[in-house]
Amino acid sequence: MIGFNLTEEQKEMQAFFRKFSQERVKAAAEKMDEEEKMDMDLIHEMQSLGMFGIPFSEEVGGAGLDVFNYVLLMEELSKVDASTSITVSVHTSLCASSIEEFATPEQKEKWLRPLVDGSKIGCYGLTEPGAGSDVSGLVTTYKRENGKIYLNGTKTFITSSKGVKYLIIMCRDADNPDVISEFFVDMSKPGISLSPLTKLGLRMDSCCEVYLDNVEMEEKDFFGKEGNGFNRGVADFNFERWLVAACDYGTAISAFEDAAKHAWARVAFGKPVARFQLNSLKFCHMAIKLDSMRNMLYEAAWNADTNLGGDVDAGQAAMCKYFCANASFEVVDDAMQVMGGIAVASEHRINRIWRDLRVDRVSGGTDEMMILTASKNAIKAYRQ
Repeated sequence: MIGFNLTEEQKEMQAFFRKFSQERVKAAAEKMDEEEKMDMDLIHEMQSLGMFGIPFSEEVGGAGLDVFNYVLLMEELSKVDASTSITVSVHTSLCASSIEEFATPEQKEKWLRPLVDGSKIGCYGLTEPGAGSDVSGLVTTYKRENGKIYLNGTKTFITSSKGVKYLIIMCRDADNPDVISEFFVDMSKPGISLSPLTKLGLRMDSCCEVYLDNVEMEEKDFFGKEGNGFNRGVADFNFERWLVAACDYGTAISAFEDAAKHAWARVAFGKPVARFQLNSLKFCHMAIKLDSMRNMLYEAAWNADTNLGGDVDAGQAAMCKYFCANASFEVVDDAMQVMGGIAVASEHRINRIWRDLRVDRVSGGTDEMMILTASKNAIKAYRQ
């Protein structure tokens, strides 16, 4: 039987994450959203506390903790600021964890430790103007010339790309388009330029178009095996989708709590609005959705730690991403309805929460792609 009672160590870590989030991240969240940039003092403090290395081994500078501890971090960070939690999750799921699993020994020696300790931040570049869910539309290329390799093309909607040190880029062989590979790119290289994009939500976590104009690379800069870029890249999406779902869950908790506090404080017709039947129905539905999200996320974490060596199951990841992205948005919508005018005509943080969660129904994989992936994994065992 699966049990989700936290161990004493996990309770201690949860309390530590909660204290830091409430005391440091919450205070900076509104300003980061307004200015659309990271608070680097906050990021450096998170680095010093080892928050970028939670699921990595101590041998490479990590904390040596499991996936379950990592979901507790995402939960507490996202309760106060979804952008901060997404920055950490993208860095971990799409860059640092990839290096640990697939990079050459030389690449690990050079790149992994600074990514794990958070002194360098990384992200991933797949999406293009004509390629996202449909990777077959990929047109960014690499070409060998005179002993060097040159990258050319445009990536778009690249999360965390402004100010990061490293970017893993997926592209095609210009001379053999069926071959898709990845490169580990230092963003300070000549030929790389950025064009920031304005987002509805998650504004602190930058989103840019990345232009590659004859960016010079070498054979040693291939990430993983040449020709294995698609298969390797797709494997990372499971971890990312599950982490986005965890962020959505934590964010929805804060909306529920704000609405509940308001409902007991706001008096109408001689009693707190929490006692009105229609509001009771909303709180019932919100509580059911929060409990369901928690159980899905914790079961996926338990399965990853217990049965899959730390990897998140593809079907569970897609179900978590689809359900949590939608359920959390519904929780926030109900919370705003309970709060009334304060939610829509003031500077209350629930405005930011609503914007952040709407973005997550697209980022990390759209609802439609999650449905396809989840259904495929749910019925594959019954195929005759």
